[in-house]
This record gives sequence, C-alpha cells and structure tokens, in this order.
Amino acid sequence: MAKRIYRHVHTLTCEFCGKTFQSGRKNRFCSRRCQMRANNKKHPTKRLGVRTFVCDRCGKSFEAKHKRRFCCIQCRLKTYEEKQRGGLLPQPIKHARRGICLQCGKLTGTRWTKFCSRECAFEYDRIESEYLRHEREMLRAIQAFKKAALKPVERLLRVMRKVRNLKRREEKTRKRVAVCQVCGREIRYQTCPRKYCSKECLRKSEMFKRGRRMCKAKRRARQRALPYQSIDPIEVFERDGWLCKSCGIPTPREKRGTCEPDAPELDHIKPLSKGGHHVWQNVQCLCRQCNQLKGDSEG
Repeated sequence: MAKRIYRHVHTLTCEFCGKTFQSGRKNRFCSRRCQMRANNKKHPTKRLGVRTFVCDRCGKSFEAKHKRRFCCIQCRLKTYEEKQRGGLLPQPIKHARRGICLQCGKLTGTRWTKFCSRECAFEYDRIESEYLRHEREMLRAIQAFKKAALKPVERLLRVMRKVRNLKRREEKTRKRVAVCQVCGREIRYQTCPRKYCSKECLRKSEMFKRGRRMCKAKRRARQRALPYQSIDPIEVFERDGWLCKSCGIPTPREKRGTCEPDAPELDHIKPLSKGGHHVWQNVQCLCRQCNQLKGDSEG
C-alpha cells in the first residue's frame, strides 16, 4: 500500500509520553498505544488492568486481569466435588475422581460408573421396574374409570352426530321448489329461489309493468337534466280518484292504454319541455281528450 503524502508536515509533542513526532495531521498522541493509555488513565473503570480478588475456598488474596472465584485449579476442583456430593461425603483420595452409587450411595470405582457393584445395579433395576409397573396399573385404572363414567355421554354424543349427519344429507338431497307468481307453475332451483318460471311470465308480472310505467317519463326528465322522482302513474290516478282534473269526468282503469276519449293519462302541469320537474307536485290525472287539447301549454 502506498504511503500517504501530506502537503504540510507538523512537528508535535505527545500529550501522554512527551515524545516529539511529525505528522501531516494535528494529532494529540504519537501512537495508538499512547492514546489508549491516556483513555484508561482518564476512565479507570474501563481499564483492563490487574485487579485483586479473594479466593472463595481458602480466602487467599490474588491478582488477575479478569474476575475469578478461585486462586488455583485445586481450590476450584475441591469446591465443585463437594457441591456435587452435597458436602456430606468424606473427601476423596488425592488425584482420584469417583462417582456415587445410585442404589446405596457409596463411592464408585470411577467417576462415570453409576453403581458400586452388580448387586446394586440389579436391585436398582428391579425397584425401577416395579415402580413403572405400578404406575402403568394406576393409569389403566384411571382410564377404565373415565370410560365407565363417560359411557352414557359418549352414546348421547354419537346419536347427536348421526342425527346431524342425516339432516345434512337431507338438506343436500332435498328438492328446492318454488311457485311462479304469474302462472303458478313449480320451479326447481339449486341455490337462489326464483319468482318467475320464464321471461314471458316476468314480462306479464306487475313488477315489470310498474317498472316500465315509471321509466318512460323519468327517462325524458333525465335527458333534459331535470330533477325527477320514481312515480307510478297508477298511484297518481288513485291519488286523484281516477277523475280528470280538467273536466272532472271519471277515467276507468280498464281503459288505461287505449285510445278512448276518457282513457286516463299522466300529465305534467308544467311540461318537461318548458323546464317542469318530474315530481309528485307537478303531475296529475287527465283524460285523453283533455290531454290532447292541453298539449304543450301550462295549466
């Protein structure tokens, strides 16, 4: 790596060791080591120096860089061995690691041996097998008691499940039938019920006729960008008593849609061509003859 060349070289003095050095920057210290020592002196809690500790076993004071509980390996091994044996067993022979027998509690030959003899191992296995057998018998007794107590409840739940499944099957296989509102014919459907069996019955229905009556004048008002309401001419005629508002003669309902002089017709008091609105206050019942005489005039 090429050495960096500075334009100006400064002669400086290290603040920690007092040594004179040259640098292209105005550094405070001559090296990284002096900088770390100065920081450790400024912040002694962060300094990783030698500290004094007290051994937990023998009470001897010793020095170390990191935190330690024991002064030597012998103190640490003795403490861990006593802790493992609970502090109740005699001290082991020097340089010997021994275990504890799981059956009689005596010291074993080596650290990794669980029993001191074959007799202790056989006795331990026999006691463990008896305990496991007794535990299995208790579990079987508890399960048998639960089965005897829950038998009636299980039978009832099984019956309820069967009834529920039968109802579901009936709903799936049941024929869904509706009746046409015009001709009275039966209609079979899968998901959504239908009111009419065909398009012919739909055109003959009162709902279809009412929609056609309402849409004609509403469409004319929408084309002229005038306010409008959904108005059924039959309701207007019933409001006016099936009488002509101009001459007062009766207009029978049977003649609606014919060319007779007394046939009822819907009229706008102020015509739509002159800015009249298609609202309830601007409509009235007139006979065909008066409606033709009125024409496009107001009144």
